[in-house]
Amino acid sequence: MSTRKKVTLAAVLVGLTLFSSLTWYNVKYSMEFVPSFTIKSENSIYNLLIATQGSAYKRSLVDGVIEQLKNRPFNITVIDVSALADVNTEEWTAIVILHTWESWRPQQDAMSFVHRNPDADNTIVLSTSGQGDLKIKGIDAITSASNMADVDKDVAKIMRRIDLLVPNG
Repeated sequence: MSTRKKVTLAAVLVGLTLFSSLTWYNVKYSMEFVPSFTIKSENSIYNLLIATQGSAYKRSLVDGVIEQLKNRPFNITVIDVSALADVNTEEWTAIVILHTWESWRPQQDAMSFVHRNPDADNTIVLSTSGQGDLKIKGIDAITSASNMADVDKDVAKIMRRIDLLVPNG
């Protein structure tokens, strides 16, 4: 086999390996779609929106926040983070965004929302990444590595920020 054919074959194999690796990564670490739902409180005063991506860790965070607020005057709506484009910050007492860094970038809908609403002081962002230290630049976000052992601690961090927004809620 000629040198040119060997180089071409090697380049094709490297390309296929790279493509396969990226496909595997996206399948393994991609987030599930989260169907919307609302939990209404009979005596609600506050409206909480949780925009999230689907993973076991994020489901546990959502469940933990709902559990913490179940006896408080909150209507809670949960949506997929991809629906953030339709959200008006003024309609919500607090907005919690749970997003993952994907391919070394923040989830696009979460980043667009934060940049579109830079003065929204009712927004709480929790950003997950492999090392647990990445967040959207310029945002005072909670960061996490999506460790199930940290769910209670991270729910407590979210709740502290919600309590700052509604101290008597």
